[in-house]
Amino acid sequence: MQIFHAPTRHALSASVASAPRLISDPTGPSTPAAGLNLVSAYLALEDRETTSALAGDMATLFSDPRYADAFLYTRAVAEWHLGREDESIRLLQQIVEAE
Repeated sequence: MQIFHAPTRHALSASVASAPRLISDPTGPSTPAAGLNLVSAYLALEDRETTSALAGDMATLFSDPRYADAFLYTRAVAEWHLGREDESIRLLQQIVEAE
């Protein structure tokens, strides 16, 4: 049985600091995973506005639905936390309709 340990602020800051490398090579094989880690770090830091904007931008970079949907879902979560339920629902519907 694994126990989840919340990441420390230091670990989250390290993820956020990786943004310039991510942007410099958007086609690299580890870019989708790095992008998901990055938006997750902003979400964990409770920076919902940045999470929403970044996840929305990242969703357009990837044609693979696994990644595009993950970024749209993360954006929907951020939008919901910001009290923008209609936008959150619209994003979730977009994921469903894409399948």
